[in-house]
Amino acid sequence: ITKNIRTPDGKLDVRLVSAHECGHVLASYIYNGNIPIKVTSYAYGGMGGFTQMSESLEGLFTNEKLLNEVREFVAGRAAEKVICGVETNGASNDLERAKKLLLAYYETYNFEHYTESELKQLVLDKLNSIYEDVVRDFKVPENYDNLLTLTDNLEKNRVLYQSDIASVLVTVTSGGII
Repeated sequence: ITKNIRTPDGKLDVRLVSAHECGHVLASYIYNGNIPIKVTSYAYGGMGGFTQMSESLEGLFTNEKLLNEVREFVAGRAAEKVICGVETNGASNDLERAKKLLLAYYETYNFEHYTESELKQLVLDKLNSIYEDVVRDFKVPENYDNLLTLTDNLEKNRVLYQSDIASVLVTVTSGGII
């Protein structure tokens, strides 16, 4: 996910990776009502960090559920932008997965037929629209506070489990922010 996010001395930029991963965490929470099992900013193989989701997209699902999955995929890059003010190539795998889901959305779940070029443009337009929506949603004060608190905790601790994530979200939300 974030193998190329390095500081000038070659070290992994833990703040950027933490923001990226916490973007996935927060998106899972705000769009699907799920709290991931675990998130880490430790590098694994070619990934700078990893978020273990509590459910996967299997079986029957609605269009909205599919679009929420896309929101979760683009949330890493959106969090980089909102928290760190940059967008990196670390989200390239996430974006490819989002494009595949959107392609399936237009090819399989719609009754309309599109040419290859129309499909490509539809996917890119929808992906950009969803990304901008997620950035906007992350800037909403209560979501920003959650994202910042999660990022700070992950940067400090490097691993957060579901109970750690839930306690941050509960603390922030019970404080009257949401």
